[in-house]
Amino acid sequence: TPVFTMSQFSSDAVPSGAISSDATPSDTTPSNATPSDALLPSADPPIQIQVNGELKICAPQTNLPQLLTQLGLNPRLLAVEYNGEILHRQFWDSTQMQPDDRLEIVTIVGGGTETRL
Repeated sequence: TPVFTMSQFSSDAVPSGAISSDATPSDTTPSNATPSDALLPSADPPIQIQVNGELKICAPQTNLPQLLTQLGLNPRLLAVEYNGEILHRQFWDSTQMQPDDRLEIVTIVGGGTETRL
């Protein structure tokens, strides 16, 4: 199930099954959608979450590693703050996205200046 940013949507063209910025929960599936157009395999509507300050849409019950992969990120190189708390990696698989969750994702970068002795 794909993750969409709210900025990817214009008011004229909204991908099938996605929520536009002015949508309400009852607007989650376009009237012309067919089962193959559905964003989700279940009848559950997509949920909105916030990632680094941007609104995103994902399937309910998406776990954190799935979300990171859908965002095109390498989970091995990340640290994640979930709803204001640093989330230890051992809890990532069991952490499922819920409506209005807030994530801050940072990339771990090595480096610095080289010191010669």
